[in-house]
Formats: sequence, C-alpha cells, structure tokens
Amino acid sequence: MTGTEERILQAALRVVSRRGVRYLSMAEVSEAAEVSRTTLYRYFATKEKLFDGVAAYDWQRFSEGLDKALAGAASGSERTCVLLDYAVGYINDHPARELTESEPGFVIDYLRTMLPAVEAMLLGHLEEELAAAPPVVAGALSAQQVVDIMVRLLTTGWVLPTRDRSHLVATMDWLLHASPPAP
Repeated sequence: MTGTEERILQAALRVVSRRGVRYLSMAEVSEAAEVSRTTLYRYFATKEKLFDGVAAYDWQRFSEGLDKALAGAASGSERTCVLLDYAVGYINDHPARELTESEPGFVIDYLRTMLPAVEAMLLGHLEEELAAAPPVVAGALSAQQVVDIMVRLLTTGWVLPTRDRSHLVATMDWLLHASPPAP
C-alpha cells in the first residue's frame, strides 16, 4: 500500500465517521486526504471500491495491531486477556464508532459480514488456550462456542460501548477459564 492510498483510506474513515456512509462524497474524501480528485479516482474508481478498500484497510490495521499486541504475550490467560483488551480497545477507539448512532443498519450489516473472519482469527490465535479451557475440557462447550460467545460480547461493544474496558476483559477471561458446574 502506498502512502497516498493509506492517506486516502484514513481520510475516508474520518469522513465516514463525521458524515456517515450515505452522505460520503468523493470530493470530501479527496479534500480530507489532501489529494486531487483525479488521484482519488486513480486509486478508487467508485465509492463502492473506496468502501471495499476501507474495509480491507480496517481489517489489516486490526490484524497487524493484534499480532503486535500478542507478540509479547505468554500463553494461557495472559494471551487471552491481551487479545481481548486489544479488541475492546480497538472497538472503543475506532474512528467510525459514531456510525452506530447514525447508520445502525450499515454497522450491523458490516459486523455480520466480518464475524466469520473475526471468529476464524480468534480460533487461530487462541487455539491452545481454548483447548485447555475448563468449559472445553469438560465438554460443556466447544472451542467454536466459546469463540462465538467472545465475538458476541465484543460485537456488543460497537452498539453499547463499555465504560470499563478492564472489567469486560476480566469477565470474558473468567468465562473462558471458569470451571463449569457439575451435572
């Protein structure tokens, strides 16, 4: 990705946050990115291509940031907490969070589209931790079910932002490492 392309994508995220998806104009993005419209259209010929680029850029930012956050984490509970803390922080600090208020349908559709990739990423990053998690070991839940719960809790962060990030992370960590009740 070139510096110009990244500048355009960052500007598009800012403009979308401020104006919404429906009212996004390519002229406003080019102005915010400080590039000519010709340059913008050279990189993104249509709004749809720009939205696709923004989604791919956002996923790349999330993935790279998560990899960096996990690089120094040990295994087990610490790794799980680092992953969850990063994800909650990413959601809380996302430049387009305001879309939840102005265009909830767009946000819900986007989240639905992204959920399978997020689930696959969590399964990949937490494979060992999930296999050793008491609810999974006891057969009360599968690793996929645990990840589904985690993703659903993270998804609510878009709609109902958490005031206490550490509490949400600790709660999710407890759910993952709690022993299930005896039958």
